[in-house]
Amino acid sequence: TVAYQSLYNDKYFPSDLNKRVINLINCFFKNKLEFDDYRRDECSKKTVFQDKLNNNLNVNRDDLNNLRVFLKDTYNMNDTAIDYEIKRRILVREILKNNEILNKFKIGSNEIWYIGIYTPKNIYISEGIKIHNSKFSLHSQKILDLKDGSYDAALDFYNTLDKIISKNVIICTVPPHYNNEYFENNYKGIRLLARMLIENKRGNGLDCLIRYKTINKLSFHGSDRSIDVHLNSIRLENGEKLKNKNIILLDDIATSGNSIAACIQILEKANPNIVIPIVLGFTSR
Repeated sequence: TVAYQSLYNDKYFPSDLNKRVINLINCFFKNKLEFDDYRRDECSKKTVFQDKLNNNLNVNRDDLNNLRVFLKDTYNMNDTAIDYEIKRRILVREILKNNEILNKFKIGSNEIWYIGIYTPKNIYISEGIKIHNSKFSLHSQKILDLKDGSYDAALDFYNTLDKIISKNVIICTVPPHYNNEYFENNYKGIRLLARMLIENKRGNGLDCLIRYKTINKLSFHGSDRSIDVHLNSIRLENGEKLKNKNIILLDDIATSGNSIAACIQILEKANPNIVIPIVLGFTSR
């Protein structure tokens, strides 16, 4: 500050020293501006890559070197984790075409894609007492219609998902709450929708996740939604057909996400390429 205030005062500085100080200060501000511009550019690049990562869009192979740097700098990933993340996101982009329709949320380490928000028809205000939910939507009603076996509802969801999900996948579903060991051919609800998608040149994995022990219906108020409930009641069958394959895991509604997380854990025992969970509705109360 003293130097800057005294730039033109020969009492403090000789004129040749003044010029050197002026040049030094000018260089400082010039470099600072250039650094700020550089920092803004880098932040902009990070924002672009963050958008690409969040939306699984437009990450082409020319971006990979920059993407590797971004993942390492932002998430402190090692090379193995970076390779896995890049492979996973490229697979997601190739499998989910035109996925602007889908939204996603994250529970734990699992990314779950969903079509819309599901609002329960009723809200429990105390034990055994419920009232109608004023936020109950048409989308929510369509999901309930599908659960009741509506072909029209299944066809409507099929028309949405068929445009998004590529053909090089195997379709699996989260099994119902009841023992379904002997009901593999019961095509109702989410299994009806899955069957429609399978019939249009996709692989059939409906016999891979089997609920061998009935649990309480999760929609019941106060039901145990812990992941262990599902891990201890679902098993993997015919896992050989899933090895090195791309799997779409379908369910109608996700609330805690634990049934999906359990099914992902079980499916990964078969060493698939990737498991992408898609639900019709994400619960919001």
